[in-house]
Amino acid sequence: MTAPGGSAVTRFLQVHAQVMNQAFELLRGGPATAAPPAPATMPPPATTPAPATTAEPDAASDVPGAPAPTVPAAGGWPLSRIQRELWLLDRLGPDYSRAYWEGVLIDLRGQLDLAAMRSAVAGVLARHDVLHAVIDPDGSGQRTVPEVPDVTVADFTGKAGPDQARQLAAWHQVRAMEVPDLSSRPPVRAVILRIAERHHQLYLGVHHAMIDGWSFDVVLSEVAAGYEGAVSGRPAALPAPVQYREHVAWERRREAGPAFQDSLRYWREQFADGIPVPALPSALPSARPSAGGRKLGVVRHPVEADVAAQLPGMAARAGVTEFTVLLGAYGHLLHQLCGQADLVIGVPFARRGYPGGERVVGNCATTIPVRSRADGAATVGDYLRALRGTLAAAHEHPDFSIASLRDRVPMGDGAGGQVFAVLFNLDRAAGLPSPGGLQVSVSAASRMFAKAALVFDILIAERDIWLTAEYNADIIEPAVAQAYARAYGHVLRRFVAGPAEQLSQVRLTDDGDLCPADGAGSAAEAAESAQAAPGEIEAALWALHMM
Repeated sequence: MTAPGGSAVTRFLQVHAQVMNQAFELLRGGPATAAPPAPATMPPPATTPAPATTAEPDAASDVPGAPAPTVPAAGGWPLSRIQRELWLLDRLGPDYSRAYWEGVLIDLRGQLDLAAMRSAVAGVLARHDVLHAVIDPDGSGQRTVPEVPDVTVADFTGKAGPDQARQLAAWHQVRAMEVPDLSSRPPVRAVILRIAERHHQLYLGVHHAMIDGWSFDVVLSEVAAGYEGAVSGRPAALPAPVQYREHVAWERRREAGPAFQDSLRYWREQFADGIPVPALPSALPSARPSAGGRKLGVVRHPVEADVAAQLPGMAARAGVTEFTVLLGAYGHLLHQLCGQADLVIGVPFARRGYPGGERVVGNCATTIPVRSRADGAATVGDYLRALRGTLAAAHEHPDFSIASLRDRVPMGDGAGGQVFAVLFNLDRAAGLPSPGGLQVSVSAASRMFAKAALVFDILIAERDIWLTAEYNADIIEPAVAQAYARAYGHVLRRFVAGPAEQLSQVRLTDDGDLCPADGAGSAAEAAESAQAAPGEIEAALWALHMM
């Protein structure tokens, strides 16, 4: 493994801010003139366009060469920090947009009032400005457009059995390969699929620049309320929406205040010795994938019922949360796989700490680097309590900025140059409403591109726990990803059964460690060895990834 700072990839990452500035200038059609941060002002109520009078404060402005804050066109409002990053990625090519196309599929069984459902969905799309907004072509801001996205109908009732299944699969593949245009029309798709007389599916696809996972919950609850009101004749009394522009205004005020600067200082101190990016073992040493290669692979694996049942009690006895135990098991798996005692896991945090923030539809998330340190002499309980302290400190400093660290601290090579080579997320299934007597279930829509080398997404649904492992199939083979998922279940069982056990004794399998195939190197080494300069630049830009 090349020492941090010694490889071409690392050198490109260290000048990431300069690369970003050049790309930003080219894409906007002219130089981005640096401007000093100006005090942010609260915009007028959401019904009135916010005036564009000052440059948007940006923590990245203290990074040499960082893109300058920009002023939105008349009638618009600024982009949030994460929207600026996603806009730039969108301009780099179609695969970047596809990787950030988020979708859910709502399965509806029962007698559906099609007109009422179309009306309910359209009402929610009209209710939230960001769902009928576009981003200015030069990335300077965003604005609403009068036309609300259509709610269309796709009829598959003419086929049945395998033929219908093939047609549906082909339809979803087309959706996954669409390239949304952020500037010409709102990047939102709403389609009701007719499967049978009493079976429909509602597909909602939105670009990540306009939505996050929390927002999907808000949207679906409002659609359910609107549909129930339409079929019952009693319109839903929903609270007034809190618009995304108000989140942007809150973000600007926060960035101008002392708490934001305190967060930046905290993260600089945390990573003054470098960012220890995990170097996952790869079973594809001969594939020599591009560092930008990100074909998506998915493994779904249940946590055994007795382990799921014991988890809450074990967490309480250890003085930690269930989240900490589940994340800790992932951390231990990575420590063992990578042979690293110190590594970073990306964990998404919701940034909604203001009145009404829980009702905002838009991308209000950020990804925080959670540092995991393994001490073989410590017990499982000791490790989890240390991780609990790390998470608590991260919650107190939620304003993490990759750009503010990029030229200040050395970075490990990681998997293809990504800061967040590995990610972890936990969701709890909420009780789904049954509007109009419908039976409802929700699943993620098809995606074809990976956001990171390895993502573990845990879903707790009543008494069941499911792991969905998403992985970059350009650097990890399916069989290896499946072995990772099984090993996670084994580690979690050992954690739950023995918090007093020495951490070094917790193996990945009953008969020893899980090792990559003979002759396999790390995913980082496989990706790095293939690169010429254009690929290295792509890796540096791709490292912008934020959930």
